[in-house]
Amino acid sequence: MKRLALLVLAGLMCGAAAAAELPPPAAYTAKDLADRAQIEDVISAFALSVDQRQWDAAGRMLADQVELGFPADNPDGTRTLKLTKMPAEQFIAASKSQLPGYLHTQHMVTNPVVTIHGDKADVAAQMQLAHYLPGAEGGPFYLVVGTYDYAMARTPKGWKIAAMHVNKLFELGNLKLPELASARVKAGQIATSP
Repeated sequence: MKRLALLVLAGLMCGAAAAAELPPPAAYTAKDLADRAQIEDVISAFALSVDQRQWDAAGRMLADQVELGFPADNPDGTRTLKLTKMPAEQFIAASKSQLPGYLHTQHMVTNPVVTIHGDKADVAAQMQLAHYLPGAEGGPFYLVVGTYDYAMARTPKGWKIAAMHVNKLFELGNLKLPELASARVKAGQIATSP
């Protein structure tokens, strides 16, 4: 319990440090506020779309090429961020290869800190990713708690997600549930509608 409290505190401190760098509210222009609102909407709409298995809508939130970053364990025990760049269609295909194997998922993204640099923006946000599959061997729940770092790009069709890096603070529940969900999809055992 003490370790969990320290992890949560560390996450809060990271968010506080990022927030401290923001300009005062009076410095925001109407354009800044409109950009921030659209960026937050895109991130939220993407999370909601994948949870509702609305793949076309999710794909519209992505840039043509998306850089994904996931934590990877090294042989020496350290952890690095493994980066992979792929077309948006490939990202959606990867999501479709696992998420429909769960009965429910919920990607909660909150407390976004948006920094805009012209036609690019960086977003740091907290996240909780809940996965549920009743009757699964080892337990029905798998939860990831951490942060997302997004790179956003302004396009003629609005802001799009150009990069999404996952930073896990901790995981709870059945750690084998993702593997089980993927196997279920591969076997045609879809728990949710595509």
